[in-house]
Amino acid sequence: MFYCGISAYNNTITRYTLSREEVLCAARKISGCGIKTVVLQSGEDRNMDAGWLEELIRELKRRFDTAVTLSVGERDYSDYKGGRKPGPTGYLLKIETSNRRLYEALHPGMDFKNRLSCLEALKELGYQVGSGCIVGLAGQTTRMLADDIIFFKRHNFGMLGVGPFVPHSRTPLKDAAAGEDFSALRSWHC
Repeated sequence: MFYCGISAYNNTITRYTLSREEVLCAARKISGCGIKTVVLQSGEDRNMDAGWLEELIRELKRRFDTAVTLSVGERDYSDYKGGRKPGPTGYLLKIETSNRRLYEALHPGMDFKNRLSCLEALKELGYQVGSGCIVGLAGQTTRMLADDIIFFKRHNFGMLGVGPFVPHSRTPLKDAAAGEDFSALRSWHC
């Protein structure tokens, strides 16, 4: 993702993965504070084992009587189905923009149709699905934002996350401001 400071394109940051025990320890602490939802977020981590995640969800629900919301990116239908078995209540998969051209310009190697298919699969499986957009992306127009609102209404998502575009120094859009064209993307080589 050309706008995200922690995307796979930024190889200057330290990445980490919590162990099962670390996740359970954190869940115990927040459960003790009366918080009733745990959000497991990894982004587009292709190496995350679906079976490991399914078992972790099951353990969280068993030990802490908590709702679980996942934000682990695009996955196979079977992964979504397996993650639903233990009963997570939500899944956040932001569209970022409902404009196909802008989406694909900002998400190299990703397919807009696949993102839509993932959102539909999640809804079909009974997740409370969340999505959302970024306001002020390079190349975005007011019409595109209006279309985003219509898209959210049509899909009747249970959660929405809307936030501003904030340029990050380690992205191709580091110098971009709201309303710029795609020229910042043309010079970026992966």
